[in-house]
Amino acid sequence: GAMVALDQILFAGVSVQRIRTLGALPFGVRCLIILYAAVTEEIVFRLLIATFVAWLAVRVLARFGRRAEPIAVWSGILVAAVLFGLAHVANLPDVPHPYWRAITLNGIAGIVFGWLYWRRGLETAMLAHLAADATVYLAIASFL
Repeated sequence: GAMVALDQILFAGVSVQRIRTLGALPFGVRCLIILYAAVTEEIVFRLLIATFVAWLAVRVLARFGRRAEPIAVWSGILVAAVLFGLAHVANLPDVPHPYWRAITLNGIAGIVFGWLYWRRGLETAMLAHLAADATVYLAIASFL
């Protein structure tokens, strides 16, 4: 809900179009999309990309004799969040600043999911992602 509100404020509410389009799909199809996105996107962006970037940062920073863990973790979270945002660029007409919009809105979610991944594990990030998508594409879509 907060991301939809932020989209309304910053980007003229383009999300509403997308939510309406997805909300028109059969309920079962929306449930499968939500489940598929939560599982696959968290595996790709958190488990693979964030972990790889953090591992790489540890390797690089260790050469300079620095304690690398916090920097490495946040590097992984932020790189994965930006890429997660870019993966959600909407191909809709009249989308103002589509790349900036995707990086901002989905990037914020990506930071939250990344933080959850590092603090509580992959399953927690998947559940949070699933809950966020379900809120938008099941609950909010039912009212639009």
